[in-house]
Parts: sequence; C-alpha cells; structure tokens
Amino acid sequence: MAMNQASRQPAARSFDVKAQRLRLLKRNATLLLVLMALIMLLATYFRGAHPSLPYVAAFAEAALVGGLADWFAVTALFRHPLNLPIPHTAIIPKNKHRIADSLGEFIETHFLSSERMMAKVSEFNPAHRLASWLQVDANAKAGADQVARLMDFIFCKA
Repeated sequence: MAMNQASRQPAARSFDVKAQRLRLLKRNATLLLVLMALIMLLATYFRGAHPSLPYVAAFAEAALVGGLADWFAVTALFRHPLNLPIPHTAIIPKNKHRIADSLGEFIETHFLSSERMMAKVSEFNPAHRLASWLQVDANAKAGADQVARLMDFIFCKA
C-alpha cells in the first residue's frame, strides 16, 4: 500500500528534505568545479590578450585543485573513490566499530565520569535553585498543585 507524501512521518519528510539539500549542494559543488576548469582553460588559452589573465588562470587552477583535493579527502573517508580499492580509503566503514568504541570510551571517561558529573551537579546547585524558585508565591502554589495532582494520581487511582 503506497503512502502519499502528506501521510509520511515527520522524520521521513525531514530525511527527504535533507537528501534533497545534499543533492543540491553536490550539484552546486560540481558546477563550481566545472566553472573553475572552464575559467582556467579560457584564461590559459587567451593569456596573451590581457596581462591579468595568467593570474586568473592561476586562481582558477588553485580553486580546481583545492576542490578536487577536498572531494577526494571526503570521499576517501567514506568509500573508495571511483570504486578503486586504493589503500587507506573507506576508512570509516572499515573502522566504524573501533571508532564507536573509542568515542564511547572517550565520552564515558571524560564527560560522564562520576567526578565530572558531581562537579556539574554541585555547580548547578539544584537545591538552591529550587528553594529560590519556591520563594515566589505563585511558583510555590503551582508546585504544591502539581505535587497534589501527582499524589492523587499515585494513591487515589482506582
């Protein structure tokens, strides 16, 4: 049974929007690479027509080389560029479990350690914040009402 676009889940629509944006960015990046190649070729071909054209050609060449280097570097992280089994490419898929374990250990050790968590709770000082909040009459009434509703729910639920 096919689902129309309006009935799809928000997460699926969000994914579609992100995928569409990625396609647009990839297309724009490719167009910029082609544009730099054309500018480089034209500026090189007509370099004698104006003294600044060799600089334009050098700029376009640098942009083209930089763009290709970035493409290769990013592509090499996730897959084999041009489907060639070049060593030291597709690094993330080959090592995703090791990367996940290392990242989890790093977070556990440096962010979720007992000492660090206690320091953050102490710095936040929840008891003082709650006491300050409850000193306002409207907040104290709202808090008491919520506690009463909770007690009613817990103990008087039939």
